[in-house]
Order: sequence, then structure tokens, then C-alpha cells
Amino acid sequence: MWCLPRSVGPAGLITTTAADVLAFVRMHLAGGLAADGTRVLSEQAVAAMAAHQVDLPDKHTLGDSWAWAGSGWSGTATG
Repeated sequence: MWCLPRSVGPAGLITTTAADVLAFVRMHLAGGLAADGTRVLSEQAVAAMAAHQVDLPDKHTLGDSWAWAGSGWSGTATG
């Protein structure tokens, strides 16, 4: 079984199933609601996680900025 060492955790290590990753992304896209309607995160927390955090020096490679939940072009974040 292939895996990344725990030392890369701060860089975004996720060790889980594809189904769990998709459920996590769906929860963010649903404004913090789980598939069963349970509120996992407040809408404010979801918005803060998608907010612009860091400008990237090469805007044509990975996007123009990073947020906790993704990177974007033209000021948009993707989760």
C-alpha cells in the first residue's frame, strides 16, 4: 500500500478513501452541510476556508491564489 509519510501532513496530506474525499468536498460545496443535512461547519467557516489567503508568484501554473479549500484563477476559489 502506497502512502505519504506523516511529515507531509502540514502540506495537505489526506489518507482516506476516494468516497470520503468526495463527501468532504460535497460538504464544502453544500455550505457546510453533510449529505444527511447535518451541519458540520458554519457557512461563515466555509466562506473563510475558501477566501483568498496567498498570492502565487506564477499565476499561470497553479492559479492566482491559494485558499484552504483550493486555488483559483481570477479571484475564484475551488474546493
